Amino acid sequence: MKSLFRLFVATLILCSVNSFAQDEYPEDKPKVPFQPMLSFGTGSYLFKGDIVGPKKNFLMGNQGYHFGAKMNMTDNLDLTFLIGNGKLNEKNDVDTASFSSDVKTAGLGLRYSFNNISQNSKLTPFLSIGGELLNFKTKSRTESRKTETAIAIPMGIGVMLDVSERIGLDMGLRYHYTLTDMIDGVE
Repeated sequence: MKSLFRLFVATLILCSVNSFAQDEYPEDKPKVPFQPMLSFGTGSYLFKGDIVGPKKNFLMGNQGYHFGAKMNMTDNLDLTFLIGNGKLNEKNDVDTASFSSDVKTAGLGLRYSFNNISQNSKLTPFLSIGGELLNFKTKSRTESRKTETAIAIPMGIGVMLDVSERIGLDMGLRYHYTLTDMIDGVE
């Protein structure tokens, strides 16, 4: 009985060593990432301009949403297409200057991921820059303006968490530099 048990243990050890001895098959090719990858996110929209209210800081803003697609151009560089929807407003009771603006965006961007820095980590830092069309309609206390369009340059920094090969969660900060001074209705 002892010799049968020893034979069983020896067979078990040899089988387990053989099962972990080979990492991959020689004919395996590297997997191409799933293209395009879709993204959906939310964020806080905050206005910095002519009208400044007493209750805003960089953590407080209006809820906004974005949806888009991402295509890998190289290991570190991605082309992104995003559309967004948000609301900007500011209340200033001191000089009765207040506004509310519905904002919609659509644009293209490039995102550089620092994969070389975080090769063995699931967290990857990134930088992004792009161009977008900004469509907005502003209402002030005294008047409602027609819908206007402007150009904006979104710039961002953040960290991506790789959940799997096809799923990544981004946490970042994006700043949209607009080429108009009319979002708040004040020149």
